Amino acid sequence: HGGELPTQTDPTTGIERPQSTSYQARVPIDDPEGMYLLGLRGQARVHTRPISLGSRLWRLVARTFNFEL
Repeated sequence: HGGELPTQTDPTTGIERPQSTSYQARVPIDDPEGMYLLGLRGQARVHTRPISLGSRLWRLVARTFNFEL
């Protein structure tokens, strides 16, 4: 089942944080045989729309500097 997600305690806040980058997602999955259990982990690919190099650069600049447009 993948086991528990390895975490580390943040010394400043005391909050448990994953040791590696992880994302939580909720998606509908058909399970007609009833084999899936709560708390399972897995891997997935996330497909997004293509973004031009210019758009990526603009996003980087806009996030780096505070522009009031």
